Amino acid sequence: MFESLGFQKNQKFIQAFVTTYEKVQRQNKEIKHVRYALNENIPSYFKQTKCLHVVFTDNTEITVSYKTVVSSCFDPDGTSLRHAINYKMQQYRLAIAKDITHFRSTNIQYGCAECNVSFLENWDSPMPHVDHCGEKEFRHIVADFEAQTDESDFAKYHGARAELQMLCENCNLRKGKS
Repeated sequence: MFESLGFQKNQKFIQAFVTTYEKVQRQNKEIKHVRYALNENIPSYFKQTKCLHVVFTDNTEITVSYKTVVSSCFDPDGTSLRHAINYKMQQYRLAIAKDITHFRSTNIQYGCAECNVSFLENWDSPMPHVDHCGEKEFRHIVADFEAQTDESDFAKYHGARAELQMLCENCNLRKGKS
């Protein structure tokens, strides 16, 4: 839809559209222009995702998902709830980032657990993914952690319960949520 809309010709409409979104409103700045392009500042498995780049008159820029902008127009409460949940999950992921990096570095020589592609021989392929496998996916471990009251250190709790495996990007994306 956005590619066929013609961004230059419809800038006023597109700017009005993005100003309905609270993330843009919080900037409290005048919009210079909006473009629709790949987002280079996100993890490799989202590299092909396009988003709206909102450029302000002071040349600062933020990126926003057009789906989130539409969602916030029609369901602002649901959008706020999803943002809060995503932020919380991001904090849990940050708490285990060092452990995930360590697991990747110590297991990279084994290749993909699904298709057996070698990560060491395919340097041009994206960074291998560390995947939660077994009975407890990451979201289940988070839910269990929040439900218990004994442990206060999520990284320690996760380390004792998580089963991890190395997957190539294709196998991990194909797996999806079970």
